[in-house]
Amino acid sequence: MCDLALRQFARALIKFSGKHCYVGRYGGEEFVVIMPGMSTDIAVTIADRIRTGLKKTPLKVSDNIRITLSSSVGIATFAPSQGQKFSSAESLLDAADKTMYQAKRAGRDRAMVYGAN
Repeated sequence: MCDLALRQFARALIKFSGKHCYVGRYGGEEFVVIMPGMSTDIAVTIADRIRTGLKKTPLKVSDNIRITLSSSVGIATFAPSQGQKFSSAESLLDAADKTMYQAKRAGRDRAMVYGAN
């Protein structure tokens, strides 16, 4: 069932993130969505669209059982003109990963932005 859930989650990411985003698996149960040229506000909008889409598309386990998937999203942006700088792609991914865990600790099923209060 875990593989089925991961596949459905990946399909939802691709569907709801939009054609200008790149989706990839990052670790066991983590995914990354790269959004070139998009602002933090747009990234939050896309994350919310993904989360809403997941809720509206429950995973069918059997004829009688459906499971609603959720997601905790960490958003980190690279926009040097806005003072958002990272020394490497790895440090950007690390910031997003830490923020995702912060979203989980804050109650799960939410999107949070790196550096936001």
